[in-house]
Order: sequence, then C-alpha cells, then structure tokens
Amino acid sequence: MALLTRRNLLLVLGVLAVLSVAGRISGWVQERPVPFDRKLWDLGFVHHDHRCPMAKDLIERRALIGKSRSQVEAILGPAEDGNAVWEMHYPVRREFDNFDPVAGDDLVLKLDTSSQVVHAEIAKWKRK
Repeated sequence: MALLTRRNLLLVLGVLAVLSVAGRISGWVQERPVPFDRKLWDLGFVHHDHRCPMAKDLIERRALIGKSRSQVEAILGPAEDGNAVWEMHYPVRREFDNFDPVAGDDLVLKLDTSSQVVHAEIAKWKRK
C-alpha cells in the first residue's frame, strides 16, 4: 500500500512539474513581441491574446512615435478610451469576472499639442 501511495505521489509531482514548465513557456511566448498585423488587431482582445504582444512590437520599434492622431487611427482604428485631446487608449488585454472587466492592459499613446504621438506604453489597470 505504501508503494502505491509513493507512486501516486510521484505521478502527481511529475504532472505538477510538467504543468509548471508549460505555464512558464506559455507566459514567455505571450510576452514576446509579435509583428503588428492589422487583421489580427481588428479581431479585438476578448478571445485573442495577440494584441498585447503586437502592442509591445509597436512600442519597441517606436512605430507610432511622431504619427498624427489620424495616422494612428488609420493603423489601429479609433481609440476606445482616453483623454480626447492628449491620450489615445487601446485595450490589449482584459481579465473578466463573469462579464465585467476587472483588470487589463491598455496601449496608451500620449500626444503633444500638435496631436503627434510622443510616448507609447502599456499601462496596467485594476478595478477597485
């Protein structure tokens, strides 16, 4: 009986180790930048985890810096949120509690007085 218990324990530990490694690999893959693709971007963020890696690519390549509001909207579509004059917000990741978003990441673009993008970042938020 003790051998069976030890075998079960080893099996459980092995499964946990495999799941742990798989989780780390999955997290690593999601964190890597992915080249921007407008068709994928347009699918939205609800069922797809592609927007955040694409936003990271845009930030790393500084692809939006210096672009006007209209140029950004031609690339990403209309902004969903943000200060209408100084910022543009694009949702890139959401965590839901039933149907309500409780946390997420937004691609935030900061604009200067001539409506040119001067800064791009991914900002995390959490509902209180």
